[in-house]
Amino acid sequence: MAYEWLMSYNERRANRIINYIRHIHNGDERIILNRFDRDCLIMFHKIIDDLYRWSILIYRLFTINHEQLMEYKNIHGGMTIIDKERFENFYQ
Repeated sequence: MAYEWLMSYNERRANRIINYIRHIHNGDERIILNRFDRDCLIMFHKIIDDLYRWSILIYRLFTINHEQLMEYKNIHGGMTIIDKERFENFYQ
């Protein structure tokens, strides 16, 4: 998803940033990014971070048993409301 965002934004810039990430993983930091490339790289990392957090949250929600699930839910008027404080603690 993050790569698609970059590709839709600017294909050449996306490929530069992906190459930069590859070089960093190999220990090579010789590629110099301009300010706009750095901003795109920061956005790319934010998207990846959000996807990672949501995937962990979804994994946790689908792998806990029913009793644990009821600890995090309040049933009210046919709607499920997740207690904010418990949800935030559970999310972290």
